[in-house]
Amino acid sequence: MPGVFNSNAPEWWGSVRARLGVAIDRVLIYATGGLAYTEDNTGWVVGGGVEWALPVNWFGSSAVTFGVEGLWINIDSDNNNFNNGFVGTFSTPGRAPVAVVAPAFDNNNDNEFGVVRAKLNFKF
Repeated sequence: MPGVFNSNAPEWWGSVRARLGVAIDRVLIYATGGLAYTEDNTGWVVGGGVEWALPVNWFGSSAVTFGVEGLWINIDSDNNNFNNGFVGTFSTPGRAPVAVVAPAFDNNNDNEFGVVRAKLNFKF
């Protein structure tokens, strides 16, 4: 039976970052860092990655890159969203909550998580 997850955790996050790296031929190795944010909090993000410019003959242009990036995000939660000991509840319509979701981190009021992603960029 379908249900609803009610949560006081952030629903989305974003970042504004700078990159600093070294290019060796068509490969860029870089570190990145900056501001991370959600709908009601801010924090920081750090990480790094590798980006490779595909050969000129691929896709008719040298403006295509492939990369892998890892980020560590820390959003400060001064509003004490998790002091009650859980992130949210899962319930089916018309019934009491059937599951309680506990945070997967210590009780320091920060949302911390990692992101690893592969990316394909087309530059115009």
